[in-house]
Amino acid sequence: MGCGGSKGASSGDGPTQPKQEAPMRVDTKDPETATMQKEMDAEMKLALNEDVKFDQSEAIAEFKRFDKDMSGKLELSEMKELFIKMGMQIPAVQFDSYIDALLGHIDKDNNKCVDQQEFLRFYAKVLKSEETRAKFAKKLVKEVSAEEMESNAKLTFENFDVNNDGTIDGSEMAKVLRECLKLDLTDEQWKHYTDDIFQRADKDTSGKLEFAEFLNFYKKCLASEGLRSKYEAKVTMRYQDGSWKMSS
Repeated sequence: MGCGGSKGASSGDGPTQPKQEAPMRVDTKDPETATMQKEMDAEMKLALNEDVKFDQSEAIAEFKRFDKDMSGKLELSEMKELFIKMGMQIPAVQFDSYIDALLGHIDKDNNKCVDQQEFLRFYAKVLKSEETRAKFAKKLVKEVSAEEMESNAKLTFENFDVNNDGTIDGSEMAKVLRECLKLDLTDEQWKHYTDDIFQRADKDTSGKLEFAEFLNFYKKCLASEGLRSKYEAKVTMRYQDGSWKMSS
């Protein structure tokens, strides 16, 4: 978690499957995040639309095997079997996130469960082969990771928006940086650094950062421990060699 967080098509003699389009997700206001989401949507659609024959009787048998209570639909607790089928071991803490992402591609009537027809369509597109399962699993991980990153960024943003005005000012951003980064800087260097970062992040020069502006900085520098470590090293080098004075 980020810093500051507190909380088918017809094929030969096989069955005819209705076309299924991967749903497009709502774009975020941040252009870079929107572009990343569009790329993931395109990749997911490609993974879903590859045409491979499958045995419908085998798919029905698989559905019945997953449907432990024989209710004719897969409830949330039974969907863990789908992840296992795709070779995915989902940590319990992330299960809800993955279920939501998975349902977005299967549950066409939005009733939070999967009936047999929905399962057969999903089987025809994803579960039919090891290759399609692996592709879908990879895209699902990327999708959930992007959503969790933005959720963590939002939580950090809200934690430091002390006056709850939906923006972060210079002093609040300085607190974010001190909380999230381990930098051995003098007071003068800290002031220069925080002022410089705020000015760069404030794209519309409003004197405050809206969430989209904060997200742009967060995902590049603060979104993971690895990113933070690399960024800390970069900032430290800048202030050790004195280049910050030349840009003042």
